[in-house]
Amino acid sequence: EYAVAVNTKLQFQGSGIAAISVVHNLDTLIEDIGLRSFDGRGEIYLTRQNGVTVCHSQSESAKFRYNLLSVLTQGSLQELKGSGMTIEESMAAGQEDAFLYDTKNGEPRYVVLTPVHFMGETLYLFNLVPQQAVNQTMDEYTRNISLLSGAVIFLTVFLFALFFRFLFFAS
Repeated sequence: EYAVAVNTKLQFQGSGIAAISVVHNLDTLIEDIGLRSFDGRGEIYLTRQNGVTVCHSQSESAKFRYNLLSVLTQGSLQELKGSGMTIEESMAAGQEDAFLYDTKNGEPRYVVLTPVHFMGETLYLFNLVPQQAVNQTMDEYTRNISLLSGAVIFLTVFLFALFFRFLFFAS
């Protein structure tokens, strides 16, 4: 629930209106704004600075975790941006960061955290994506770029051949 102060002379049932309150079901907030991660293969969490989950995506892979930071301490986190900061240090500094999370018995996941400043409070949007899903997407991108590059090279060679053939037969 959020309240916004207003300065108005309007009255409701004989009392002046000092604030307007907006209530939203936070359990479905991520779904309501349409956030999806890698076609539902990833998990999205909105947490407080201490890691307590405010809401999370509603997918098969996204399990409710009361405190996301406590879950992430059960494995190893490797910072990927090169700053050498821990996840707690990144959050305390209010910085966006990326980590590779690995457990001994689970699938490695990329963890991207983004600070969201809202009404004087800093919340964190966490995106947890299986490493395999990211790698598959990157492999598809690389394959598509390679095919496109090959087609452009072929077309260029073909056009040069036509140009020189036309130039040779014209003279």
